[in-house]
Amino acid sequence: MPITSLPVEIAFSLRREGFELSTRETLDIARALTLVDLESEVAVRETLRAIVATTKEENERFDRAFARFFFAKEKTVSLIEDLRLRGFSPEELEKVRGAIERTAKVDDVAFGALVQRGADYDRLLALVSQTGQDMRRLGQLGEIQERANEATGLLRAESMMAELERRFRDLFGERANEILDLIRERLRETKREVRTQLRESFDRREGTRDGSLEEKTFAALDEREIEDVRKVVRKFADRLRGGELVRRRHALRGRLDATKTLREAMRTYGIPVRLVRKKPRRKKTKLVLLCDISDSVRSAAVFMLEFVAVAHDLFSDARSFVFVSDLAETTELFEKDSISRALQRVASGELISVRDNSNYGRALRTFEGIYGPEIDRRTTLVILGDARTNYGDPGLEALRDLKKRAGHVIWLCPEKKDQWGAGDSAILAVAKHCTKLLEAANVTELESALRLIGRLRGRS
Repeated sequence: MPITSLPVEIAFSLRREGFELSTRETLDIARALTLVDLESEVAVRETLRAIVATTKEENERFDRAFARFFFAKEKTVSLIEDLRLRGFSPEELEKVRGAIERTAKVDDVAFGALVQRGADYDRLLALVSQTGQDMRRLGQLGEIQERANEATGLLRAESMMAELERRFRDLFGERANEILDLIRERLRETKREVRTQLRESFDRREGTRDGSLEEKTFAALDEREIEDVRKVVRKFADRLRGGELVRRRHALRGRLDATKTLREAMRTYGIPVRLVRKKPRRKKTKLVLLCDISDSVRSAAVFMLEFVAVAHDLFSDARSFVFVSDLAETTELFEKDSISRALQRVASGELISVRDNSNYGRALRTFEGIYGPEIDRRTTLVILGDARTNYGDPGLEALRDLKKRAGHVIWLCPEKKDQWGAGDSAILAVAKHCTKLLEAANVTELESALRLIGRLRGRS
């Protein structure tokens, strides 16, 4: 690559990794490269780092971009070179090159770049980062990828394949299949790279976006923020305690009986001097919580357990259980130990092994078999987990039986909705056997869930 084009190619590569480089910074890169020994990898890397990277996250991103630009490119050969290595003669290679040039439109350099790779390919993929700026939630990934495919010329390239196939078959007969398979695989690789780049760009923005910790997903928190969020959880627990005390005080007084109050007011010329209240009904409602503490929800498990501890504090009749493959009751643990001590004992694997793979089928069947007879219409059953089953049994039959017995079955999932049903997630299947399925991927959603549980519990 000519030295004059090197700074521009580096800039495009860095933009692909999410760096927003100004024209001045690109010029700084060009000037800096004239002052260092280009044969020294360390000198080039550290010089560029000083210009574009300032934070720890940016340094890590820069290292990936540097390695991809200077080393991965050596492994990616052009289509012509790939065919040469496969035994195509110089005359045949010239025919391939000519067919590609004739197939591409006059103003369409994208087709050749996508097939041949090289510097123009990097420029096209730099457009992906610009297109990805419009993505506000992960559920838009498919829509934004279609835009990126159009911006990079992938859609046009796929539409040109029929014409290219006709040309190659006229030139090479059956041997055309080898060339066409290579081209199709390169287009598929580009599609995968576009999708990966969009996802990584979105994850970077989500991880660094300014905003309250209450709205930040559990998976995006670093170690310092995890402790801060636990403090936030305890603060809203204090607010809920106050609200619960008010609710109980009002419940003891009974609800206002509007009909009897108006009838009584007729004795005092329509002025409601005495408020008549309905006699409160005493409901012996029950709250039962099952919490998944497996590796797949490790980032959220600590907050789920905080949730369990808060529930025990708010509702005197609560019972709780944790599970991975085995199941264990934690009611006495949270009632007798301090919250920090109880959480430590659960996380350490003292009650059940936390290193096993999730087995929802086994855990739900165990719970239904042992504790199912105690579940009745006064019970609100809350299950906290991502329903990622490792492609095993999700325990739908046991869950269906529990729903028939319980007043409410509420499932809280620590993943965002756009991830539901992907891979080994059975969350959409279990939703059919739940009263409600709720997101619980951040503090705000956890608080809303706890408030909802309190209201439903009161109506059980």
